[in-house]
Amino acid sequence: MYNIYDIVWEYYIYIYKFPNFKGEDYYEEENADCELIALYIKSEMKRHGIGKKLMKYVINEFKNSKKEKMILWCLKENYPSRAFYESMGGKASKIKSKKFGEKEYELISYLYEL
Repeated sequence: MYNIYDIVWEYYIYIYKFPNFKGEDYYEEENADCELIALYIKSEMKRHGIGKKLMKYVINEFKNSKKEKMILWCLKENYPSRAFYESMGGKASKIKSKKFGEKEYELISYLYEL
């Protein structure tokens, strides 16, 4: 089990990318006023509560900024992440395709009422 100091240290070492959040991009079509762009955690660091703490942090930051509806997008076939987003209160909404490099992927949006 990690204590809070270990978790903070692990943020800097093990998270590929700190949650990137902003208020533009894909969110307008869902009437959302903010978007979580990315949340990546190394596999060996999963299941320790870090993702949950990061999600709560982002949600609280948006709430403090008077935002009301957050959107995030996930690969449709990424079932573990989808289960996590749903467990954090996200409601599946739209499916769309996006090209990354030469390949087309299906994305699913999750909406959060803040």
